[in-house]
Amino acid sequence: MASLFTVDLTLVSAREQGDVAFAQALGNNEGVIELTEPQVWVLIGVFAAALFGMLGVVASSLNRTMDSKFAAIDSRFLAMEERFAAMEARVDAKFDVINIRLENMDRDIQALSRHVFGTDAR
Repeated sequence: MASLFTVDLTLVSAREQGDVAFAQALGNNEGVIELTEPQVWVLIGVFAAALFGMLGVVASSLNRTMDSKFAAIDSRFLAMEERFAAMEARVDAKFDVINIRLENMDRDIQALSRHVFGTDAR
């Protein structure tokens, strides 16, 4: 089957021969806009601007989300610190009661030992 393109490749340079062979492999490309056209560069610029715009939106959204989550975690830690402080105060109060009871028991045991062993002045 004969090719649609009949080009004498001996008249063109080696680079152009590669370009022609590539164009023949792709088929008919007469309707393709080349990269030198202004419309192509405008589209590249629009896509690049859209990409950077979306990157900025996503980054700011992520930043706001992370800030709100960190604020929530900080408030939870503050609540836990308050709970631990209240628990520590209750435990300290209970130890104070136990210390008072032990002091009273020590006083009573000393009084009993003085009475039993005869060192009591009464």
